[in-house]
Amino acid sequence: MASSLALMCIVCLTAQQVIADTHSTCSPDPQHTTVSAVLQVSSADVEARQETSFTLRSASAAQPILNTTQSCSGNANHDSDVVEILRSLQQTVEELKTVVAELCTKAPCAADATDSPVEELTTTAPPTTTAPASSDYPVINEDGARWRLFWWWTGTVWPGTDVVTDVLQEEYGDCEASALYCFSRLPQELQESSAEMLGRDSAGNVYRWAFNPDNDVAHAVWQAFHDHQESTVKNGDVWNPTTVAGTAPAQAQDSFHYREEHGVKSLQIDDDNCDCYTSLSLGHGMCLQGHDTAYGPENVFGVDLLYDSYCQAPIPSNSLLLYFREDE
Repeated sequence: MASSLALMCIVCLTAQQVIADTHSTCSPDPQHTTVSAVLQVSSADVEARQETSFTLRSASAAQPILNTTQSCSGNANHDSDVVEILRSLQQTVEELKTVVAELCTKAPCAADATDSPVEELTTTAPPTTTAPASSDYPVINEDGARWRLFWWWTGTVWPGTDVVTDVLQEEYGDCEASALYCFSRLPQELQESSAEMLGRDSAGNVYRWAFNPDNDVAHAVWQAFHDHQESTVKNGDVWNPTTVAGTAPAQAQDSFHYREEHGVKSLQIDDDNCDCYTSLSLGHGMCLQGHDTAYGPENVFGVDLLYDSYCQAPIPSNSLLLYFREDE
């Protein structure tokens, strides 16, 4: 409502004088007449001016055409057409004066006005553009490359299955950089043949994975992190990470599954689709098609450390950060 009043004030201040100035021009062509009209609104310190052109055809088909420049002769029939258009324009100007006067009466420019009956006169602020949240995601330089964070769990309290149902439930950029956790997928613009992922856990282990469409385990992990696709590969191609810091995986990493377990889609890279010797384990513990309580209790969610010395299941007190390689 405040913006409506501001616009009304401008109308009241500037529309004190309305002037219509018209003239016609002629040329050797007797079939056309051009009329230029000038509408001027002014006050002591503000002036607005608008010009409009009309083109009249012959007297037998005298229809105005806006914003067209033509020429005419001084034919008397055309003169009568011009007079009619000028009269119409003058009537429009007089109507404008009346409308302005009514608006000023209905919406006086009082500094403390709080309401206005003229709801139609409102202003709309131009749209603003803001940088995507992902532009604030931390960037690190590690192992000779630049990496941008996309997935993180900071060792907080697991939010529960009413909030989190999937460890890859967010599209890239949907999380605020200040969030305590983010279960995001990889950016869509990445290409499988050149993409890489870096993991850093709270124990100081740092692993680096290079995706490979010709490796069935690497491809399945890519489909999960990039395409949000569930899959299971057991005893497939070995896809060991490069150990940048900490301890390397104890067994060959040739298996992967991404599926629902205890209400949360979870994932695991390891040697046999069970909780032991994993190199990446997110969500709930998993073993084959279900869960084995020999390796951890039910309904405990979190992350495992990258280096799993034997059969450690995911727990919420661990922290894990995942990055993608960002080419400059």
